[in-house]
Amino acid sequence: MRVGLIAMSILQNDPRPRRMVRWLQELADDVSFIGLKSDAAALNYEKKIKFYELRNSSKNIVQKVLMGFALILGLFKYVENRFTNLHVTLNDEHINLNRKFDVIVCSDLKLLPMAFNLLAKNGKIFFDAREFYPRQYEDRFLWSISIRRFYIHLCSKYLKKIDTVFTVGKGLQKAYLDDFNINCEYLPGYAKKSTIEPRLNNNKPIKLVYHGNTNPSRGTDILIDIMDHLPQFYQLDLILMTDYSDKWSKSIQKKASKKSNVKIRKPVPSNKLIEVGSEYDIGLVVCRPSNFNLRNGMPNKFFEYIQSKLCIVCGIQNEMGKYIEKYDMGINVGSNDPKVLADRIKSLNLKQINQHKMNVSNASKHINSEYTKQIFLNSLKNKILPIND
Repeated sequence: MRVGLIAMSILQNDPRPRRMVRWLQELADDVSFIGLKSDAAALNYEKKIKFYELRNSSKNIVQKVLMGFALILGLFKYVENRFTNLHVTLNDEHINLNRKFDVIVCSDLKLLPMAFNLLAKNGKIFFDAREFYPRQYEDRFLWSISIRRFYIHLCSKYLKKIDTVFTVGKGLQKAYLDDFNINCEYLPGYAKKSTIEPRLNNNKPIKLVYHGNTNPSRGTDILIDIMDHLPQFYQLDLILMTDYSDKWSKSIQKKASKKSNVKIRKPVPSNKLIEVGSEYDIGLVVCRPSNFNLRNGMPNKFFEYIQSKLCIVCGIQNEMGKYIEKYDMGINVGSNDPKVLADRIKSLNLKQINQHKMNVSNASKHINSEYTKQIFLNSLKNKILPIND
């Protein structure tokens, strides 16, 4: 049985498809990854997998302009063809990927046309949607009049043909059901189980951490504003996945540099985030709820904080709050107001922070990727049994 995972990802930097490839190796010996150039040695898989690299053929300015006009004008067949026929290389040599796969897991909506093109007759296809694509950046005008419409087109055309669609949150499940009549399977982004013991703090300073992507939609500046309302013995480290070459990241860097209790750390490989995170006391899940996915998503950092055994402070009012309340893992503020967040953080003394860390440690035994692995593999096995018969 030939199995492929296709994603517009660098595998060592993207924990969810990286885990899925590992899980797929329990299902089949012939596993391939089709995606952005990845470092096979750094991934340390037990079994060898085939790496096919996707290269965007629309790199020059003319092709980008044509693609933009096609999106705005609704010429979706043209756009689909561009993604179906992405350049594929093997060992840095261009190839025509005519290999057909019995099972494909696709982790990117715009790659679904290519995934169906690579699927063998009677093959099974699974889509890890994660979040709700048609409202991904609904707060951005140009995105809304171009890519959003293309995503709606792809969802309408392909989702009903897929064997199972996975998503990370209950609100996202409801959106796919309401808009496309698709029942998604709930597959939260639980992090790999760690053996790290909670680091209890018996003295100041109190160390806060935020790690993840940064862009205007997320409102990373809120994190820095929180520190204006906290005493100096609170210290915030930002571990942002950026090279600080864009205007927004540079503005965050400049703003942070003016605060004595805010430090920007160098980016950390995603497989090291849990270990690095354990150096802190409080993990922050705070953003500006500017679009549907930010309001309803379940970010990787939330589950990584759990495996780092941190007290969690959440400023987003969604199902993360239910986890926090069920296991008493910290405080669910339900607000992105910097002063409100700071006041709630100040309400926690060291004894309470340490107790939350111990509670998180206990919860981490249940909230880890061993659980989601079984959901994922059982779902695939239930659909692909006829292939093996």
